[in-house]
This record gives sequence, structure tokens and C-alpha cells, in this order.
Amino acid sequence: MIARLFGFLSGWKAKLAALGVVVAAFGAVLLKAYLAGRAAARTAADKASLKAMRRRKEINDEVEAMGHADVDKRFAEYMRDDR
Repeated sequence: MIARLFGFLSGWKAKLAALGVVVAAFGAVLLKAYLAGRAAARTAADKASLKAMRRRKEINDEVEAMGHADVDKRFAEYMRDDR
């Protein structure tokens, strides 16, 4: 079928042209799949970043609602005393 499109070419030239079309089509499919995968990865990274931002805001709001003594008490849980 593709060889008929290149009917003006003879023998091996038509086969080579047909092979070129097949290779180009295969390359286009691979490129499309690659770009789709990259977009999906970017979307996943954006979702993870948004989730982290929301969590950070929740923590900040929680800390801002605490009193000074409560913040010191919670902070002390993360400090090592055995220096």
C-alpha cells in the first residue's frame, strides 16, 4: 500500500521510502507516548506538591493556634538532651 504511494520510484527506492514512512510513524508514536508519560509524571509531582503544601498549612495553623508553652513542650519532644 505504501509502495503504491511511491509509485514514481522504482524497486529498492520505493521500498526504502516505504521503510522511511514506517520508521517515521513509529518514531511519532514513541514521541507521543514519551510526552504523555512526561505529562503524567508532571501531574503526579504537582499533586504531591499540592498535598505537601496543604499539610504544611495545616501544621502552621495548628502551631499558630497553640500557646507559647505548648509550642515549647512540643518542640522539646524533638530535641535531644544527651549532647
